[in-house]
Amino acid sequence: MGVENKISNDLILEEYGVWRLREHTSFAYSDGSHAEKYLHSVFEKDIDLSSGSADLKAWIKDWPSEYHLSVKRAQLLSGFDFDPGLKVLEVGCGCGAITRYLSENFDDVVSVEGSPIRAKLARMRNKGCDNVSIVCAPFQKLEFTEKFDLIVCIGVLEYSALFIEEENPYDRVLSYFGDLLTASGRVIIAIENQFGLKYFASSREDHLKVMFEGIEGYPVFSDKVKTFGRNELEEKLSRHFKSIEFCYPYPDYKIPDAVFSEEFLEAGIAGEMVSKFSSRDYYGTAQRLFDESLTTLELAKNNLLTVFSNSFVVVAGKESGNESAFKQLGVMFSSGRRKPYRMKTRFFKEEGKFRVEKVRLHERSSQEDSRLKVNEVSCLWIDGYSLHTRILLTCLNRKREFGECFDLVKHWLEKVEALSTEGELPGGYIDCIWSNTFFEGDEIKFIDQEWEWGKSLSYKVIFIRSVFFFLLATDGINKLPGYLKVSNTKRLIRRVANLFDLELSNADFDEFALQESEFQSLVYGKKQARERFMIHWYLNNRQSLMFVKSLQTLIDKGSLLAQSARRYIRLP
Repeated sequence: MGVENKISNDLILEEYGVWRLREHTSFAYSDGSHAEKYLHSVFEKDIDLSSGSADLKAWIKDWPSEYHLSVKRAQLLSGFDFDPGLKVLEVGCGCGAITRYLSENFDDVVSVEGSPIRAKLARMRNKGCDNVSIVCAPFQKLEFTEKFDLIVCIGVLEYSALFIEEENPYDRVLSYFGDLLTASGRVIIAIENQFGLKYFASSREDHLKVMFEGIEGYPVFSDKVKTFGRNELEEKLSRHFKSIEFCYPYPDYKIPDAVFSEEFLEAGIAGEMVSKFSSRDYYGTAQRLFDESLTTLELAKNNLLTVFSNSFVVVAGKESGNESAFKQLGVMFSSGRRKPYRMKTRFFKEEGKFRVEKVRLHERSSQEDSRLKVNEVSCLWIDGYSLHTRILLTCLNRKREFGECFDLVKHWLEKVEALSTEGELPGGYIDCIWSNTFFEGDEIKFIDQEWEWGKSLSYKVIFIRSVFFFLLATDGINKLPGYLKVSNTKRLIRRVANLFDLELSNADFDEFALQESEFQSLVYGKKQARERFMIHWYLNNRQSLMFVKSLQTLIDKGSLLAQSARRYIRLP
């Protein structure tokens, strides 16, 4: 049954196969003509346009193109389990990123977009997907002749006041969704949290580019956009839907690496996990007012993660007692890796215990290098802080001396040495760094041991790798003691090693740089020579490296001063 039989309005079939409401010609929403022309040029190419496309990554050049081309867009919904036979309506499909995921997972999809240009781009992104109809129209003007089992509304509800001329436009939109659903139907809504932690830390409001506008209640721009806190959003939804299930994408719903259930975040065990996700100000780098990772640990202890998450994805149904469509406590993706090494991590609760399961996102392929293998693993969840976090918290205590800060490392080192033979570790321990090290009682446990290096490893190199990534992860914390801020990272790593009578030679550091650059090249596709150069730079003078990186950021943002400095500093 064609879309012309699902909608009673007068529709015109236009170029590229877009159905347009006859009287509709324009729509006041755009990323800018330059961004849309660029997407048009990308979608015209003979490349893979699927939701998991590795080809599209090469064409990401800025935030708008990342938003429309990133494989992470589809990760928002891929942890949910719905019957593919459901009739789906997507409201506000934009340039078709989520539409493409829907086309790959449902048999019958109608996607509505108000902008003629973006509707055409959505059709191009879904070229050959005959189960998807793209309709260009203001969705509230369409008169559907049938109801839908699932309505998908990603990043649209917050704009209701721009397009609905009623006293309470948000309530009207939710009512409209309810009317369009079958008796057992559900709606998926993704929206920013008005009180997301990143906005307190100085990130600008995602739609308006104005700092603190959202958390102050939109006093200036309430006629343009409005997001809501957890309680207010639930209250609005409860007027129209009997079942409401909140899930929490991290770092947010736009480019999510993970989605967690409310049960998981409220279990008191998620702080360490969630603190690893770094939020973004999508309009450039901003100086944070506080460290979000440390704050996240405290929010978890006080059961406030759900209140201050940066965004929500909510499944609301017309019937009470709906079975959850999110069949796990959480799901996490490593889609930033090269395709052979991508993994999906799922979190479950079994007989009162939490379990972690890592599985491949794709079948084994010839692209996987014999130098590095990735294995599917399953293990019980270990609660508590990692060795990395415990060391960090000790370092931040101004009463602790340098030696005291790393006192716990002796237990890690004893474990590593016990696993070694003549100073060499099996290849499966390449990632037993401090962030993957936990204490279970008095016993050291390693998690996330999915990697298997193709040859034995020097335990001295693993020691260097552990300190290296500890320092790299804590570089942005202003309250770090001065002894952790020294520019010569190699000298600092040696100072830590000396606490345990561990002598590190220049050859050990060279071996680390070679091994790590090879690892980064294999997993992330980075140029090995450049990675090796950057590692050595960080080891020898990290302050100059950080300065040059900040200068590059200013150049990218168009700073005239930084562009002048470019003549004197050669950027890598």
